[in-house]
Amino acid sequence: MHGRALAFVLLVACGTSEGSAPAPREEPPRAPVAPAARDEVAVERPAAPTEVEAEPEAEAEPAREPGSPADAAAAAYRALTAAFRRGDREAYLSGYAERLRCFYGRRDRPRDALARSRGEVLARNAESTLPDQIRSIEVRVLRASADEVELADFGWTGPRASDRTTFHQKRIVLARDADAWRVVVETSLADRACGLAPVDDTRPPPLWKFMRDAHAGLLEYCVAPPDATADEDDPEDYPGIGGSIGCDPHMAMQAAEELCLEVDDLDASEACLAHTREEVAAYVGDG
Repeated sequence: MHGRALAFVLLVACGTSEGSAPAPREEPPRAPVAPAARDEVAVERPAAPTEVEAEPEAEAEPAREPGSPADAAAAAYRALTAAFRRGDREAYLSGYAERLRCFYGRRDRPRDALARSRGEVLARNAESTLPDQIRSIEVRVLRASADEVELADFGWTGPRASDRTTFHQKRIVLARDADAWRVVVETSLADRACGLAPVDDTRPPPLWKFMRDAHAGLLEYCVAPPDATADEDDPEDYPGIGGSIGCDPHMAMQAAEELCLEVDDLDASEACLAHTREEVAAYVGDG
């Protein structure tokens, strides 16, 4: 195994934690615990936790009734991305308004422009057994009213595990059009050119962050940088994603399910595992 791939294997083997666990320290003798009084239980106080910087808790998403505008709009958006994956041009484009208010910083864009820019990929997907993907790992509701819903889409785009795959954070606005929800704004979450109001919680979900970082590791260790030269860089040092054991995307994603260990509720934990396996399978090409 070559040096760079071996280094990546060692990094992956370490799991999601930063560094190896420290060796256990020998505890000094503890003072005897006084006998418990009647009707009391003697409880040994735990050692004071080490000081770590706690992440702020995410704000709870407002409860929504089944069939609410937010649910209907999110379902319409997921249907749109599913149509893209199967190359259904008509279903995909019909998910957008005839004129978009804003498309990645460009105002008042016709739907025909989108048809031209993505038509080639849609045609290829219709014939391919390994189509380009638009995957949404999480679709988060940012704002919702009876006639308009704003979403954040944390996902990835590209031909599965590949050097052309990119992880995205999109901001999507859908408006009710007769009996359908259609996209009227599509842009990046960080973009300000479309004039959308700021939002408070833009932190990515743990699974998206894990997969993005694992993919970045594959690119770093397995794909030759654009400025690589034959004199300085041995091509065998960069076998490509999937080109060696150390560059196997299955190995890079193997620790993803550990994220679900932090979920206490059994039903939620099982749902977390099912979702994680589905997204990882889609990325590595098993789904």
